[in-house]
Amino acid sequence: MHRIVQIELTNHCNRQCLYCGIKQMTRPKGLADLKLIKRCVEVLKLIKQTDQVGLHHFGESLLHPRLIEFIKYFNENGITPFLNTNGDFLTDDMIDTLSKVKLSSLMISLHLPQNRRIELWRKCTDKGIKSWWQTNEMGGMTNLGGQISVEGVPIGTPLSDPMTQCGFLREQRAIDRKSTRLNSSHADIS
Repeated sequence: MHRIVQIELTNHCNRQCLYCGIKQMTRPKGLADLKLIKRCVEVLKLIKQTDQVGLHHFGESLLHPRLIEFIKYFNENGITPFLNTNGDFLTDDMIDTLSKVKLSSLMISLHLPQNRRIELWRKCTDKGIKSWWQTNEMGGMTNLGGQISVEGVPIGTPLSDPMTQCGFLREQRAIDRKSTRLNSSHADIS
């Protein structure tokens, strides 16, 4: 069975995308601490999940001040982390640092113009980080939260396609920390 494991390092984000479910979340903004990361590593080892561990969810992980420390910790424990990012904080220095701590892979979302995504992809792959960038064909996320027009989709285009909404919320697989109900395969291990 293929599992999706995502550890939300932060639910802070610099964007407010229309398709993102963060606006429906009732929990306060916060940052994962080392205690939670250590508990996640324990559980991942217990369930023998050592790859395909995303250090992202409803926030921009590059905003977490301890991201690099956490990536090192996962790697030291034999767990291969990867990231999704909107790319806004993916500087040359950050790419160099992510390479040095051996981030396995990186998905650059379609929030940036295509030429910028390609530029970042090249820089990441040149540094040994397996990278991808999203296109409008992936999941139907089209107007980038109404913030910019990319690849011919005008600002303010309504998001009527159900694929433009967060898949975890659409499929009722997300949980709120205050919830007593556990949906699908998600678990709150804190």
